[in-house]
Amino acid sequence: MLFKLLDKNLILIIMALSVLLPIDQVVANDINNKVFVNFDTRKVELSPYVEILVDDTNSLTIDDIINKEGQYKFESVTEIGNSFGFSNASYWVRLSVELDNSFNDTLLLQLDHPSIDNVAFFCSDGKGGFETRVTGEYLPHATREIDNRVYLFHLSQQSGEIATYYLQLQTEGSMQIPLTLWASTAYIEHIDTSNIFLGIYYGIMLLLIAISLASFVNTRDKLFLWYVFYLISYLLFQLSMNGFAYQYLWPELPQWSSRITAVSAGFVGISALAFSGVFLQIWGDKHPYIKRLYFLLIIVNVIAIVMGLFGDYSSSVQLLTFLGMLMFPVIFIAAMASMLSGYKPARYFFAAWTIYLIGVFIQGLLLLGMLPHMFLTLYAMQIGSMIEIVLLGYALMMKIDLLRMDKNFAQAEANKYLNQLNEELGSLVDERTQELQVKNIQLSKLVSLDSMTGLLNHNASIDLLNRLRHAVLRYDNDLAVIMLDIDFFKSINDQFGHPAGDKVIISIANILKETIRDSDGAGRYGGEEFILILPETNINAAKELAERIRQDILQLDLDEIDNKKVTSSFGLAVFEANSPESNLIDQADSALYKAKEAGRNCIKVFESVS
Repeated sequence: MLFKLLDKNLILIIMALSVLLPIDQVVANDINNKVFVNFDTRKVELSPYVEILVDDTNSLTIDDIINKEGQYKFESVTEIGNSFGFSNASYWVRLSVELDNSFNDTLLLQLDHPSIDNVAFFCSDGKGGFETRVTGEYLPHATREIDNRVYLFHLSQQSGEIATYYLQLQTEGSMQIPLTLWASTAYIEHIDTSNIFLGIYYGIMLLLIAISLASFVNTRDKLFLWYVFYLISYLLFQLSMNGFAYQYLWPELPQWSSRITAVSAGFVGISALAFSGVFLQIWGDKHPYIKRLYFLLIIVNVIAIVMGLFGDYSSSVQLLTFLGMLMFPVIFIAAMASMLSGYKPARYFFAAWTIYLIGVFIQGLLLLGMLPHMFLTLYAMQIGSMIEIVLLGYALMMKIDLLRMDKNFAQAEANKYLNQLNEELGSLVDERTQELQVKNIQLSKLVSLDSMTGLLNHNASIDLLNRLRHAVLRYDNDLAVIMLDIDFFKSINDQFGHPAGDKVIISIANILKETIRDSDGAGRYGGEEFILILPETNINAAKELAERIRQDILQLDLDEIDNKKVTSSFGLAVFEANSPESNLIDQADSALYKAKEAGRNCIKVFESVS
């Protein structure tokens, strides 16, 4: 139900994007680097017409710019770009507009970067001087000429007039100067479409938060709380980046607006790492190096948040930008590791996070001034996150379904086992002991299997051997252990890749399952090493079984490794009544080592020193 709902929302998003992506027709001509506006003009992207002067000293005034024009060189945006990364310099922008008599609308100049700290707009006052309009994120939102999330300025220019306008910009964050000239009627249409897109986007975010909270109430799975923490942090960050937070949430707190943006970015990093760590099972002991790297990134994010609140805001933003880009390979590697370990939901997480973090990476390059300011770079993170939250929602539901299935399966097996016990209570205990042991082994196999091969895992193999040892001591039965290792397995992985290596392991596991008896045990002891536990089997029968398996492995014909022969080495040990405390696994492993020394692809039997 959730996925169907998300699919509908995704369709709406794609429809909204299809409306937004086409660029409005621009009717404007570059005459001596001036924007020519006539009757047909609706929107003009100003990059070809804008010139920029970088004031590294922060000392120039509008009088200096006008009266000493020859001393300062303005450069075209087409040559130096409109994204400058992190800089403490002031940026002077110059734009000339020629207004045709046929134009009968109002002109609006849009600066589409809400996070600039100080913005000063200079236009002619009609008396030979300049009128100054000052605003920016360091001033209350009410100082803006037009109440909007971005900066908008009226151009009060007369028809047939050529006018030159100046902007002075300075910020502690990333400096981007995307300028657009609008006819006011066209801008109203544009803002309506833009609000539909952003409304759908934020609506999906709020829907996911509500659904995740409801899922937590129903399941008590803390993973959903981490997901809610991540969604809320990301929602606040996007509201800050798009200018809505300053416009509606804290318009009278300019001294904190930029810092809250940095704090929200830090919490996005922490919550993303925490959520992905829980989802991908990083916090266990399977991936110790990745876990340490996660802890390190979380600690550095906390430091960046403290810096953003009480220290150097500019350094904090740069550090958070770097951390956001660094999360891409780290979480990518974590998802890969979890996926290769056989955890199925990691596949959907991997796809979702790859798409989202590509958007984060593009946004980071934009903030660092390495990519130009355009629609795809500006909204790359939002587009990626829309796809991400849909896939993550599906992955979460899949994870819950798997947990529910595992729980139901274990419950059914437990009930089956209890019913069997109740039916057998009337029988003699001694006569039924071995049968109950076999049933216990079968039940353990169901709940203690290796995810890749379907064989017993390491711990389950050891538990089975210990139980059978007790039966041997009591009934004086035979017991044999075979350790099997794939020869030159590392070279298979190196030459053909890990998927091919996995295919070899699975194929050999299938041979073992087809060869052994129901009462025998076969496990994946670790990596490319297998163990066979054979009750009521003497040394000769064990050797015959090992030889049969060795021959079957030689007959494997796998396309994944170009049909090359696969060989294996065997170590065999049997239980000796005069040495009941002997470790059969160590003995079989010692024999396996001798088989490797003897040239591999052979069988060796452990021989005690006595």
